Amino acid sequence: MTLVRWDPIDELAELRESMHMLLTDFPRRRPRAMKPVTCTPAVEVLAEQNEVPVKVQVTESRPV
Repeated sequence: MTLVRWDPIDELAELRESMHMLLTDFPRRRPRAMKPVTCTPAVEVLAEQNEVPVKVQVTESRPV
């Protein structure tokens, strides 16, 4: 069995390159399920002393 020296700098560089490729290609590889949102729900925000209650009107949604 051969021992291989672990180099965290090389692994971080590989991770950085992989993340860069993932984020660079993301806008071009948008799946069908990720369509832009076409509705804007009504939102009511009430500021109180120690709370911030939020009321949102949500319509029925169905998976694509």
